[in-house]
Amino acid sequence: MKVYQLKSIPERFMAFKLDALTLCDQLGNDDLLPLFLGHSGGGEPLTPHWGEGVSSTFSPLSPSSTEIPDISLWGGAKLILNAKAYDLLKERLAPEGEFLPVSADGQRMYAFNCLSYGKEDEELCVRKYLDGEFVGLETLVFDDNDVAGRFLFKSKLQFGGALYCSSAFKALCNELGLEGLRFDEDLINPF
Repeated sequence: MKVYQLKSIPERFMAFKLDALTLCDQLGNDDLLPLFLGHSGGGEPLTPHWGEGVSSTFSPLSPSSTEIPDISLWGGAKLILNAKAYDLLKERLAPEGEFLPVSADGQRMYAFNCLSYGKEDEELCVRKYLDGEFVGLETLVFDDNDVAGRFLFKSKLQFGGALYCSSAFKALCNELGLEGLRFDEDLINPF
């Protein structure tokens, strides 16, 4: 089973830009800031706090990024899907998380908040320490049996800060012609 880290394609696609402070303002609740900044580890549902009227725009990530993607990252571990991607993926992704309505540049879209964690193969994961403190991983390996039947998931050892997918999800995006994600075999590198 091949696992990939999902990443943006800044050379081609624009990114959905909505920071935590603006999101709290739009929802009318500044107390949600720790939740949106990811201090909860990203495993908490957002639906109880969400509402209509969440909106933002797509912005270029580079001089050559001019296209709006079908599906792309928002932050490190959420997705933004246009109506086409949502219609094609909603039933398959629903077991892995929740869909939240957003508007981007006047178009109805959906944020996907992944609530699913893949089980890491603890024997093959190599932890990195600095002055005796855990600072991250040198190697991340998921348990094949656990992730084989999944599409999207996060890693508890990576504190839920990145989004990973199975080869089945990559194949599905290719089959459906959904563009906007890069599938990186390096599970640790954030770039």
